[in-house]
Amino acid sequence: MKAYELASGVLRALSEAKEARGMISVVNAHVSGISYMNLGDYGLEFLEDLAATGERVRVPTSSNPCGMDRELWREQGISEDFAAKQARVNAALEKMGIAPTYSCTFPYEGQWSSKLKPGDHVAWAESSAVVYGNSVLGLRSNREGGPSALFSGITGLTPNYGMHLDENRKPTVLIKVEQPIPRGPLEWGLLGKKIAELGEKAKVPYIYGLGRIATKGELKALSAALATFGPTDMFLAPYISPEASKEPPKLEEVTIDGRELEEQSREALDKAVSGETPKAFFLGCPQYGVEELVYIARLLSDVKKVKGDIFIYTSRHAISDQAGFQAVNSLREKGVKVFRDTCPVFSPAPSFSGGVMTDSVKSSFYMPQSKSIRPTLEPTVVSFMLASGELEGKRLTTYIGKAVVAGTASGEAIVSYKPLSFLGGINPSTGIVIDEESELKGESVKGKVLVYPTGKGSTVGSYIIYGMKKMGTSPAAIIMREADTVTIIGCVLAGIPLVHRVHPDPLEIKAGSMVRITDGAIEVHDR
Repeated sequence: MKAYELASGVLRALSEAKEARGMISVVNAHVSGISYMNLGDYGLEFLEDLAATGERVRVPTSSNPCGMDRELWREQGISEDFAAKQARVNAALEKMGIAPTYSCTFPYEGQWSSKLKPGDHVAWAESSAVVYGNSVLGLRSNREGGPSALFSGITGLTPNYGMHLDENRKPTVLIKVEQPIPRGPLEWGLLGKKIAELGEKAKVPYIYGLGRIATKGELKALSAALATFGPTDMFLAPYISPEASKEPPKLEEVTIDGRELEEQSREALDKAVSGETPKAFFLGCPQYGVEELVYIARLLSDVKKVKGDIFIYTSRHAISDQAGFQAVNSLREKGVKVFRDTCPVFSPAPSFSGGVMTDSVKSSFYMPQSKSIRPTLEPTVVSFMLASGELEGKRLTTYIGKAVVAGTASGEAIVSYKPLSFLGGINPSTGIVIDEESELKGESVKGKVLVYPTGKGSTVGSYIIYGMKKMGTSPAAIIMREADTVTIIGCVLAGIPLVHRVHPDPLEIKAGSMVRITDGAIEVHDR
């Protein structure tokens, strides 16, 4: 078997079937389907035969997760036989010059991504990466099969059809997301699932109403869900997609109420709080990047040892970053099992008789079909609070919001149901509320978690907040329904954690409750 001839023949057949406009060169390729759990002996033999020809890839080619952490596979519970065969798969790939990245996020998070530019043609076989690349980076890739991406790596070519062509990248339906804007990977994943279930009309959805700022974790979750539940290979969203117009196109409209996504998230949260503690947590599908690792490490900053089995899947490029490395070390010290090179979907997992949680809409679909477990969609914050045992014997309520100023803080809640002004409303020297119309008059905000709907009054309030921090009279943190500019600037300058757009309503927090904030996650322990 001559590998180049085989690869060329298969790609020509694909080109003819799709009536492609010839072949085009690709900047790089990314192969998938390389876990021995999927390949089996026949797939392993195929790759070894291909590698034995001596053929090597002609363009940079990366690899998707394999079936195990290459160093910690024993800690994963992987058998000797499986490990030996997975090692043979990896050796065959590397013999062909494929980079041992073993990551589903490497194409857009790894070191090669900095060289990519909008309009570049690539051949990627990881479905979530295809959606992310087309949508967020403006790249051009079809949803390749594992072998076709491999053959594109060998030839440096791919058939010119589908998402490589301008006419197939135009929006097909207008999705209007009504306020509130989804927040967190879970809600963005649920949004992606709703859109994908529209079917062919959502081939290229134009999503309006997401705002100007989204985290990488949210975009990864949206991309993964769109690819998992439907035919979507690309979405367009203003301020997120380089190819999206700022104004929505005139197309068939589908409205999605942001409150429904909140309610689904909240129902999962309530179920977690009231139900039996899960036996295991699988997090990292797509694999966690630096942003997510740091978030989880902060969330567990006050926990000495976690309770139960927590599995986090990440990549070597994430851990090579200093912040990612420090986060992983911190998590492992607390008993969290962090693995690289693999993922919860395509690696053998230990059996669990109880409930299993995941924060991934994607893995909730694939895992029940490959393992005897039943994942439940849960926000990451709830998963870890349960795992750390912090709910035992306490009434705890969890709120989720947007961290305007990230950080951790804790203290007693002080709640105002009316807007507050720091100038004329609070004595900066003492932290005591002096506003005659405030129900908090005479009470001190010093060292407490201040909860109020929004700000009012003078723009000088930003300096007052900053000065109070310097004097040691400021709140430990602030929670608001909607943060005003004055409070935002003051908190940014002072480094005071600030969270707004909180669900459920933060004014439901009872005065005197103990509150802990970790970025956008809020825990309230009623006394």
